[in-house]
Amino acid sequence: MYILLGFCAFLSGYLLGSVPFCLWLPKIVCGVDIRNYIGNIGVSAVYRALGLKMAVLVLLCELGKGIPALFLLSYFTGEPVNMVIAALGVFLGHKYSLFLGFRHRKDQITALGILMYLLPAGSIAGLGAGLLSLRATRFVPVTWAVIYLVTALTGWYLQYPLPYVMFSVAIASLSIKRMLKKLLKRNGVSYV
Repeated sequence: MYILLGFCAFLSGYLLGSVPFCLWLPKIVCGVDIRNYIGNIGVSAVYRALGLKMAVLVLLCELGKGIPALFLLSYFTGEPVNMVIAALGVFLGHKYSLFLGFRHRKDQITALGILMYLLPAGSIAGLGAGLLSLRATRFVPVTWAVIYLVTALTGWYLQYPLPYVMFSVAIASLSIKRMLKKLLKRNGVSYV
């Protein structure tokens, strides 16, 4: 039963995470295929092509896309390991969407939405620290790394369930790797 619940949690999370709101909402609401304007999909592409209102709507949907799966699972079990399995499904579903041919996508906003559900106090601290780092560095990859790192550390300090903290550490590690890669590229250093 436990394995079946974990599988269902992952599958429902994956399917919800796969929904490309950045592509579908502009198509449904405005009749616009965002790929024809910018070439890629994402909240910033929606903002550049269709303005602030549509970008905010897409942002909220991307942030909250995993919440239904996590909420339902917490209603039925609340078991931290299964919650992280569902969160991993949402994360991977967003990153490698079933509806976009499993192509790689940026994952920061959806990951933040997942962490806001699992580690709400940690996420608030992370967002505060992220805003300070953005003001100081004006380099977005550093900001994302700070957000996730502070979220993980705050979650650990506030004694959230260990699987939640470990998921947050994994997200922070991916973000730090991405940040280092962009810093090296920015400074003309080859990254292997």
